[in-house]
Amino acid sequence: MILPTLLLGLSGLASAEFNTERLALAGDNRAELERALADAAPDQREGIEFLIANMPESDLQTLSADYLLENTRLAYQAWTDAPWAKEIPKDIFLNSVLPYASINERRDEWRADFRKRCLPMIEGASSPSEAAALINQKLFKNVGVKYSTRRVKADQSPLESMETGLASCTGLSVLLIDACRSVGIPARFVGTPLWFNQSGNHSWVEVWDDGWHFTGAAEPTGNELDRGWFVGNATKADRSSKAHAIYATSFKQTPLSFPCVWNRKLRSIPAVNVTDRYVALQKSLPTGMTESLFVVHGVDGNRASCRLRVLDGDEVVFEGQTNDEGFDANDHLRVELKQQHKYSVLIGEGDQVIRDTIITDADEHLHEHHLVAVDAVSESQVNESTTAIKALRDYLQSQPAADLKTIRDQSFSDVALSADDVVQARKILAEHQKQTLLKTRSEEIKAQVLVHGDYEMPFDYRVFGEAPEEGRSLYISMHGGGGAPKAVNDRQWENQKRLYQPEEGVYVAPRAPTDTWNQWHQKHIDPMFVRLIENMVAFENVNPNRVYVMGYSAGGDGVYQLAPRLSDRWAAAATMAGHPNETSALGLRNVPFALQMGGKDAAYKRNRIAADWQTKLAELHEADPEGYEHFVKIYPNKGHWMDREDAVALPWMAEHTRNVTPSKIVWVQDDVTHSHFYWLGVEESSVKAGATIIAAVDGQTIDLTSSDVNKINVFLDDRFIDLDQPIQITSGGQTLFEGQVTRTLKTLVTTFDERSDSELAFPSSVEVEMPKPFPQSLVPAKDLPRYTAAKIDTELTIDGRLDEEAWQQARKTTSFVDLVSGQPTRYDTRSSILWDDEILYIGFWLEEPNVDAEYKDRDDPIYYDNDVEVFIAGKDAYYEFEINSYGTVYEGFFVWQEAYEKGGYASDPQLAKDAPNQQEFDGVGFTDHPRGKRIAFLGYDFPNFKSAVHINGTLNDDSDVDQGWTVELAFPWKEMNWLAKGDNRSLPPKVGDEWRIDLFRFNKTKAPEPATDSGGWALGEHGVWDSHIPEIFPIITFAEE
Repeated sequence: MILPTLLLGLSGLASAEFNTERLALAGDNRAELERALADAAPDQREGIEFLIANMPESDLQTLSADYLLENTRLAYQAWTDAPWAKEIPKDIFLNSVLPYASINERRDEWRADFRKRCLPMIEGASSPSEAAALINQKLFKNVGVKYSTRRVKADQSPLESMETGLASCTGLSVLLIDACRSVGIPARFVGTPLWFNQSGNHSWVEVWDDGWHFTGAAEPTGNELDRGWFVGNATKADRSSKAHAIYATSFKQTPLSFPCVWNRKLRSIPAVNVTDRYVALQKSLPTGMTESLFVVHGVDGNRASCRLRVLDGDEVVFEGQTNDEGFDANDHLRVELKQQHKYSVLIGEGDQVIRDTIITDADEHLHEHHLVAVDAVSESQVNESTTAIKALRDYLQSQPAADLKTIRDQSFSDVALSADDVVQARKILAEHQKQTLLKTRSEEIKAQVLVHGDYEMPFDYRVFGEAPEEGRSLYISMHGGGGAPKAVNDRQWENQKRLYQPEEGVYVAPRAPTDTWNQWHQKHIDPMFVRLIENMVAFENVNPNRVYVMGYSAGGDGVYQLAPRLSDRWAAAATMAGHPNETSALGLRNVPFALQMGGKDAAYKRNRIAADWQTKLAELHEADPEGYEHFVKIYPNKGHWMDREDAVALPWMAEHTRNVTPSKIVWVQDDVTHSHFYWLGVEESSVKAGATIIAAVDGQTIDLTSSDVNKINVFLDDRFIDLDQPIQITSGGQTLFEGQVTRTLKTLVTTFDERSDSELAFPSSVEVEMPKPFPQSLVPAKDLPRYTAAKIDTELTIDGRLDEEAWQQARKTTSFVDLVSGQPTRYDTRSSILWDDEILYIGFWLEEPNVDAEYKDRDDPIYYDNDVEVFIAGKDAYYEFEINSYGTVYEGFFVWQEAYEKGGYASDPQLAKDAPNQQEFDGVGFTDHPRGKRIAFLGYDFPNFKSAVHINGTLNDDSDVDQGWTVELAFPWKEMNWLAKGDNRSLPPKVGDEWRIDLFRFNKTKAPEPATDSGGWALGEHGVWDSHIPEIFPIITFAEE
């Protein structure tokens, strides 16, 4: 199509220049822009020219002719129909009514809907200012949008804000601007990256009415403009500071770009510096005066609207109301006060008033207060707490056989307790349990047999030494044997009864309920040992904080398992001649752990594994000096029997006392799971083997990290955090809870009933929902691998040998690491990436002493072989390529469901809804991706790719040692249109473009224990067994050389 000659107009570009420069940038979308120019009404053509001349390059490449024509038609209609049309200069119309966008928000069709909504709102208005004020008063209720920093993102389009009902100042401003433009009111986006006092950023709106006037979106000030809470801050802006200046957007190109705090790399939005107009509004404060800002946080951590009074001595010098979450995050109550002066601040009403003291600064300062008083509880509260404890004591005396659960139904159980009274309550409950057990379990103690379901556990015990004032120690000592006849295990039990003699304490030798190899770590053992501890606390005055677990041979196996999974029951643990099987040492963080082994005890590699654990425990302790205390001794000349030299573990253990409230907890669920661990809990129905929680206390903040856990109960106690102060619970930088909690008997009794241990009873609890892990949180952005792909000027022969000069000179990646842990792998794997204007080349060098493969047919499940894989990600889709050492290929193309329809992918037969082997896909190990599910096209074939492998050795022959194999791949850029669709990226890439491409090797030959080898090796760590997370793919930069 030959275009008519274009006008010189406001675009500032002559027709020839316009054609060659702007339309050329449109790439494949050029025909759409040409059609928009050709089809525009004669009186609207100037508007189309203006838009094309000034729109961002991304819009040139994506916007349709229909979109531009409809936007322009409605914009001109709004302008000509407005009562103030003659007062709006053409240049103001073109720059502030005609544009379809304000910033980088999603390009929606909003004009018709907003015009229909807003025309009734401005009926009778005679000026743009009056009309804009009316819209600001009525619009947000009409569209159901309110201010919230919990919006999905800052730069939301109006329709995105209306979908969720939430928007911050950026999204609210965009919404108000579009509403104004829909009825012919010129409006533009204004903001500052950072207020002069470092209190945050802000965005607002300017409206043209014989000059520019400002207003806060969703912050109407009656029928007037040029008013707002932010004026004070705005008057102190600095035009010479990029951070502290005030900018207004312009659609027309300017020398400046708007500083987008939501995307600091964005440079495509023109701007003008308007700081001077705001500085001119400044009012000078009287000499010696300053402005103080006040904010009050409620018990939930959110801002609260409260009565606030400021007193100078006995005189009230100010009274007002603080702002809640309905106001902008930086909009606080402002009070003019004397500089560097002491004031009293009263917050709240009646009996709930909180008093605080402040000293003002010479400059503006923000004072933050909490609804929960930070002072000690009042006298009335203390009396109520003491009364509740008396009521508890009276209740149990009157009903000595009462079930603890009945206490929760009593009115006194809800009374707020003091910290001291919690200590008293814990003692009362412990004594009640002891008396109950003395009456109900005496026959069990006489019989010396524990029963749990179908299992019986006989036990023998002896008492040694003088009883300490704080209670006796308890040693639970497990015998060896295991998978052997009953008589063998009986003999081992008899031996265990006499094997050790502590200087002080109750020494209990239980007989395993079964004669199996895993006799001491089956799931019935845990409740039976808990019951054994309960009995010994009641009948032998055992101190529950001095309970030790130990075992020999199969009993040592049990210690490896029980020590971490029941670590909140033990003061210390000792394994002798045992084997850990699959257990993890991570859960031993708060249990002093003794390990002893004969150096010649080679059965089941016990000696080698003991040495590995010695290293592992030392590394854990070095990384976490407050945890993982351990004692390891390997006797070089001893076999499975250590001649009782291992008895040194008893006095070592006796040095330790249980800490039930450690400042850090590492909870790793075993195959036998638990719902409570120290001061943490999870719903029993949702417990999963392998789930992990790490909790750490720092002052009044508890930080949680978890995997495979949705909700966590945090049980609170003054033994590790001050419950008279507000607390905060965080995870991954998010605040999950903030406020003050109440101590109650109800919670104390509930947790005591659940744990049967007064030391593990807690007076307060908070349940928090863990944030869903965002992909980038798995691997911090700074840790993502980066690689620069060099451009070459010679075509490569794809033969798999990688012996051409280009490959020899190419920079190789770092060695691949384990996909999950990021640790080094057994065999070396490296790769290189090259490119030219036609092809993306990828090469692999794979060390492998025995190259083998099984699958030979296209799209066989070669991921069960040793294979290499390539993932190439676009914005809304990604491609997977796999190849094994036979050269067998497997492919897949994945499209995010939410992008599939609007992206037009179904027009490709390979990506149609009825395409062969199409299925829904939600990931492998990371199945809760924020973008939702993908559509997997597993019958997809990448057109015209080339691949080859070369084996440096012999395939499927383990009689010799191979060097490994190499892989050479070539993917034509022209066949990647669907990958490039989402963000219209350039094909081939431009120099400096960045793509996300991941490289993998999946290997059946894992490193032997104790190494942790997932079998998946990658260019970078993923932190989870899943190669389908594009957000953490390595970043590949395409370079000239």
